[in-house]
Amino acid sequence: MLRSPVLRQMVLLVLVMAAAVLVVTALGARQERADLAQVAIEQGRDSTDAELRRFFEPVEANLRVLRGWGATGQLDLEDVAALNARLIPVLESMPQVSSALIGNSDGEEVLLLEDGETWRNRITRARDEPGSVRWLRWNAAGELLEDERKDLDYDGRRRPWYQGAARGDGLAVHWTDPYVFFTTKDPGITASLKWTTDSQTWVVALDVLLADVSVFTSGLAVGETGRVVVLDDTGVMVGLPRDARFSDRASFRGAVLEPPASLGLADVDAATAAWEARAYAPGLARLDHGLWTDLRQLLLGNRVLHIGSLVHESDFADRADAVRNRIIAVTLVGLLLALAFAIFADRALQQRIAREVAAAMRLGQYTIEDKLGAGGMGEVYRARHAMLRRPTAIKLLTQGDSAAIERFEREVQLTASLTHPNTVEVYDYGRTPEGVFYYAMEFIDGLDLADIVALGGPVPAGRVVHLLAQVCGSLAEAHAAGLVHRDIKPANIMVCERGGRFDVVKVVDFGLVTDVDETDKQVIGTPRYMSPEAIESPERIDGRSDLYAVGALGVFLLTGKHAVGGDDVKSICQAHLDGRVLVPSSVVEVPAELESLLLRCLARQPADRPTSAREVAERLEALACYGSWTAFDAEEWWAEHGKGGHRVDRTLSTVTDHTFALTVNLGDRPEAP
Repeated sequence: MLRSPVLRQMVLLVLVMAAAVLVVTALGARQERADLAQVAIEQGRDSTDAELRRFFEPVEANLRVLRGWGATGQLDLEDVAALNARLIPVLESMPQVSSALIGNSDGEEVLLLEDGETWRNRITRARDEPGSVRWLRWNAAGELLEDERKDLDYDGRRRPWYQGAARGDGLAVHWTDPYVFFTTKDPGITASLKWTTDSQTWVVALDVLLADVSVFTSGLAVGETGRVVVLDDTGVMVGLPRDARFSDRASFRGAVLEPPASLGLADVDAATAAWEARAYAPGLARLDHGLWTDLRQLLLGNRVLHIGSLVHESDFADRADAVRNRIIAVTLVGLLLALAFAIFADRALQQRIAREVAAAMRLGQYTIEDKLGAGGMGEVYRARHAMLRRPTAIKLLTQGDSAAIERFEREVQLTASLTHPNTVEVYDYGRTPEGVFYYAMEFIDGLDLADIVALGGPVPAGRVVHLLAQVCGSLAEAHAAGLVHRDIKPANIMVCERGGRFDVVKVVDFGLVTDVDETDKQVIGTPRYMSPEAIESPERIDGRSDLYAVGALGVFLLTGKHAVGGDDVKSICQAHLDGRVLVPSSVVEVPAELESLLLRCLARQPADRPTSAREVAERLEALACYGSWTAFDAEEWWAEHGKGGHRVDRTLSTVTDHTFALTVNLGDRPEAP
């Protein structure tokens, strides 16, 4: 018997606290399931959003390039072979695009379509030759294999891709309704842009295969049974959800462009009904039976795509119940210490929930492995893709003001549109559940140009030419797209090994890149590599400012010294403005032609420099010393300096520390005399 009042009160207290722990534990486990469900659904949503942007944005970017070519007369419908030579590299760079079309208001149209190992053209002259088309087939070498004429009542001017773009202003990309392609019978969507001449309206279009969207969405795991579906604003499926029926492109054809109800999936039907009830307004919601759904909009020109995600709380029941059962067992064993244990158990439960949530919060499809470095604005981590298993670098913006965040996001968007092999490749981007912006990029294990000089001293002329030609190749693509890097310097030029070849250049850190049409009163860059116009009149910045930095790079590589002297920012900038640059031959022996080219790049006035990065690359490759640095020389150098104790592991120059970049407000500065 419990005769002691203290003992009875203690037992009663123990029982009350034990009951309290059981209640708290049960409620905590339920909340844990809800938290994990929300994290999983946000991961699926963010991954799909990033994938769709990676999928569609290159289409719009390349379409603008094609429109620019057309407006300058570089797309001649009469010379089909030359037209193909222009278009084929563009199509090969975008596997999601099946064909390109160019037509005008006179009813002339040329279609280019990849057909296995060959390429096909459909040529239409609807006004002059109605009811007839001409088909050409070419091999990979550009040799004509077939030329035949067929009866076909086709007029591109009646097609939605032409009419939609023709009605537009020529600035915004027009996207058609999803439909089955006239030629290949594949489900797809067409993007188009127009330009006009004195007598005609022209339209260029790209056919995008929607099956590639389903390749991603049907393979995306959201919890154990959750799914992601992408809907067009007409309510049909553009990206199919995960289901055993969808395993290859053939299985996609019959379901893409159908309404979600055609799938016969109860959870998809419930989610779709909820989305329709609120008129496809975006947001996260919990439905009956623990089903969480989310809808996010993705603007695609004149269209809206809806990313629908759903996940069941029950997917996380085992994990939550295991936590609950462990805590109950420990509570029952420690009845005599129930009061203290209740507090401890509650704290332990909350910590466990936090750990479970943190474990579920990956960056999209990337698993973080270890931290590589940190700098003034962010951090870089080594990561691995969940399915591809390739090593990847993840860069996060952990601090900075709104302007820094905007530059960081621009770095992602603009770098992702560049495809040159000497430009760092961006794979993916998005935001963590906490709202921190990140992107995944090519992992570069190599050295920057400052490391090259530090480890081996001044660089031989042949190697300098070899490296600078690659830098100019990367810049040529960026400049052609209307982009200026603005921070070319040794730390932003990485050198690595790719495919068994050494001394492969990667131009990185486009965080300070800008459109050439912007008027910017901010001087942004690294002082020793800034052009004179970047200092005194930043609104004059164009691609020739990057060429000035290329000249400074060449001087640094040849001599191991900077092209301009000075002990502080003011004296360095004044040296640029005075045209006081180091002549390489005053320090080392340099081929006269190479020195002349570098000094021309370093000319005080932009008009006195080469006209383009492509011109500089061609002049470098024409020098007598080009090719004197062989693949054997490169491999031998890396064997001595790139391995062992001197090795420097880098990824995208770790994290760029922008504290070494110059930003000066020149808004109130008087014009230079």
